[in-house]
Amino acid sequence: MQPQMKHLFYCTPTTTWIEIRAFVYRCFYSKQSLHQLIRPELLSLSIQDQFTRLIRDLINNDSKHSLLLSIVTTAPTEQLQLVNGLRVLKIDQTIADHELLDEEKLENEIKKLIGKNCEMVTSNTVGLGKSTYIRDKIEGIKKEYIKLTIYGKFDIDTIIEKLIQITPKLLSSQAAIHLDIGIID
Repeated sequence: MQPQMKHLFYCTPTTTWIEIRAFVYRCFYSKQSLHQLIRPELLSLSIQDQFTRLIRDLINNDSKHSLLLSIVTTAPTEQLQLVNGLRVLKIDQTIADHELLDEEKLENEIKKLIGKNCEMVTSNTVGLGKSTYIRDKIEGIKKEYIKLTIYGKFDIDTIIEKLIQITPKLLSSQAAIHLDIGIID
């Protein structure tokens, strides 16, 4: 099942306990729906603590319901109070991004979602001309070349803002985007 907006919660530094509590109840009482909590490291420590207490209370008081929750974070999980609180309950399973990224499977999934308008160019070697190849290919189909580079310690909010800015061009089919993804800390 494709994720729906009601299954996603993107945290910000201004996220309130009321918003998180509503999300937890939605997670716990939805039948077999996977919910995703994104960037919980932006929550205050107080809200992270309340989150784990509420999960613990719901599990202890209502064992007939199950919780399907994915936590997506850019912070090391051992430094995240919320994740450590769930570990104590022994209900977590940690999967690192490198365990999920099988190049061939990723390419096939992207092609399924985007169709013929996507191509993946990869190499472990720097300086082979991947970016030049991509730029030439985009210019060859008479589209505006837009490059978005992601590497090192990056700010997801900045990337989202850039994507929002270029979305009208991409939707009009006047441009093509080159996502240049390097090593991410």
